[in-house]
Amino acid sequence: MRIALLLALTLAPFAASAGSCEGTPTKFTCREPDGTISAVEIQGPFTTTKGHNPDTGESWSQRSQRSGVLTKTVGKAADGSTWEWTSQTIGNRTFTHGVDSRGRSFSYHCDAFRCY
Repeated sequence: MRIALLLALTLAPFAASAGSCEGTPTKFTCREPDGTISAVEIQGPFTTTKGHNPDTGESWSQRSQRSGVLTKTVGKAADGSTWEWTSQTIGNRTFTHGVDSRGRSFSYHCDAFRCY
């Protein structure tokens, strides 16, 4: 669920998640079916997300910065591990590469219909 939320926030910051959200377009809170509560704040090119699950006590956070066609995202998981990725949009394609919270490199690109 966390990865889906991260991708949604990176690729489509205003997309609604499977949970319910309330607030303004630049500062809102979402409650997911699994109990996770995510607070999102957008200030200019920066998007900060802080997640917390009251049932498990786990918390995580990430921050994205958009500059032109590039978006750089860094985050920290509940266990202290980190992740980061960079996305670049060219035309109707978005190219993403980075390192996940387990230290594994990844790379993919998406068009209007699917990701490869």
